[in-house]
Amino acid sequence: KLSDLLGVSVPSLLGVGVEYAASALSFFERMRQIEEKAEHIVVLFGPISYLLTSDEYDETLALVLKESIPEDIEDAAMALAEVDELMGVLRLRKNVLEGSDIGAIVMVRDAVGDETSYNRVYGGDAFIRFPGEIDWSSYIVGSDSPAFDDGQYAWRTSLHREGNFHHIKFGAMELGEGFTNDLGFFRRTGVRKYFIDWGVRPRPESLRTFGVREIHPHITWNFYEDLEGRIVAKRLHSGVTFFMESGGSVQVQMDRSTERIEEPFKIDGRIDPIPAGRHDWDAYTLTASTNSSRTLSANGRFTVGDLWTGDQTSISGGLTLRPSYRFRASLNVSHTSADLRQPDASFTRTFWTSRTNYSFNKNMFVDALVQFDPATNLLNSNLRFNLIHSPLSDLFVVWNEQRFETGEGIRPGRSLTVKLTQMVAF
Repeated sequence: KLSDLLGVSVPSLLGVGVEYAASALSFFERMRQIEEKAEHIVVLFGPISYLLTSDEYDETLALVLKESIPEDIEDAAMALAEVDELMGVLRLRKNVLEGSDIGAIVMVRDAVGDETSYNRVYGGDAFIRFPGEIDWSSYIVGSDSPAFDDGQYAWRTSLHREGNFHHIKFGAMELGEGFTNDLGFFRRTGVRKYFIDWGVRPRPESLRTFGVREIHPHITWNFYEDLEGRIVAKRLHSGVTFFMESGGSVQVQMDRSTERIEEPFKIDGRIDPIPAGRHDWDAYTLTASTNSSRTLSANGRFTVGDLWTGDQTSISGGLTLRPSYRFRASLNVSHTSADLRQPDASFTRTFWTSRTNYSFNKNMFVDALVQFDPATNLLNSNLRFNLIHSPLSDLFVVWNEQRFETGEGIRPGRSLTVKLTQMVAF
């Protein structure tokens, strides 16, 4: 009768499943135990999960705990010190210990029936989170392949800070001349890379009257050199992005590029190759897009400037249809016109791309990609099925097909790939 009167269940009335904490220390210790075993945390009302709280919550919690100390306590100084000690432990656990990982990397490929054909990669990686929105990410790996005797290593390290106003990421990586990973992809070996990604996100109120919500001046610079310190390439992207109140964006950018090639490079199969040597060029680009969350959205890009030994003009655009949160389809086309001085030649390229995505539920997806090059009548298609069978563990089934739509009966290339991953926590 009492449960009916109060409108609660009998177990809730009797306190079944309810735990009481006598102190702040016991409360957060119990929350730590729950969070270690939980895959999902849903907060309806207090008490809350400490891992989901902000830095402002830490400041408020410390103030509340200090104000809760009775005025007539015998050793108030010690009680205040205990609060500071407790907050230090909590911040360390949330910002460093709980968000950090140290792991191992092992990849093996062995040929069936050929003991001399193999590739093994092994190493370790670490992601350490520090207070102040700073994290450090690094890895070091070695490879074992019969094709090389030395230089079979690779490493990378970077520092990253991501704040609401300011963000920066910088670091370096190096791939030895003999590093081999048959199960991965990298463009070149015997190279060292330095990189920096920096930007700020001011939101001046004066620009809201013009429909601008945020300005994002930024740079993304990448420098490449060989292991003797000679420049190999560089990509210096500098731009300003304007995020609009409507959900769209506009970006103005300059891209400065350098490429040193040891052998002639064929940029288009219909013209002679670009000669070996060092090439520098600058390009200027304007991009714009509407709100991508709308049922129908659009994007466009216009580029003018240099390209290798000549000049270029490039334009691209596309439409995206999103009738529901489950389905999305897009169609894009790009057209580039270039005039080169070495070799003395001109060419144009047009490229069509179609993407389709469908989500059956939050754990199962199918994606399709179709690309067509009218100059060669080459049609590429990719179909991928993805099933998340457990957290951070996936099943991928991928179908690839490449065919020439020339009517000459050229046999298409096809492949089927199945990949299963399983995350093991220890």
